[in-house]
Amino acid sequence: MNLDKYLQFVARWEGKYGKSLDDSASKLFCPTPHSDGFNYHTSYGITYTTWKAAYGSDNDKEFYAMPPDMWFGIFKHRFWDKVQGDKLPFNIAVLTTEFAWMSGVGTGSKQLQQALNNLGKDIEVDGKIGKLTLKAVSEVNTNELFDEMITIRRAFYEKIAVGKNAKWKRGWLNRLEAVKIFR
Repeated sequence: MNLDKYLQFVARWEGKYGKSLDDSASKLFCPTPHSDGFNYHTSYGITYTTWKAAYGSDNDKEFYAMPPDMWFGIFKHRFWDKVQGDKLPFNIAVLTTEFAWMSGVGTGSKQLQQALNNLGKDIEVDGKIGKLTLKAVSEVNTNELFDEMITIRRAFYEKIAVGKNAKWKRGWLNRLEAVKIFR
């Protein structure tokens, strides 16, 4: 499998624009209204906070248009590269990036590290994928690691899908089930 297939997966699961006040991304809406008159906090899966950090606030119209090169720049630099995607087996890179995309790089990385420990490794769960984490990944069966990561992620969703997050649970679990195509 190649990265393009995972990018198509992400595009299929991400909506165009988000403005739900129940979404944790609602802390910062794009101050420039979209042509429909609404302000949104998410465009094609990219939060305005992430957009602003990457491109500043002088590119708000591009935030809504989300040119592919700018979208990919954020995906690659702020997610795939941060979890060492090019140094991981592809299926583990996809899953770790998926978790980072959905919950932050630290959370995604910690879930990988916890899965490694559940498979008998003894590494610090610090959210930083370095030499020790990469070495541990190389020493386990990647399909077993993938399955353990799915188990950890499912438990994570069960834990956080309460209160205002309860309405997202079904979608999160459906997406988690769908990502298994990369096993």
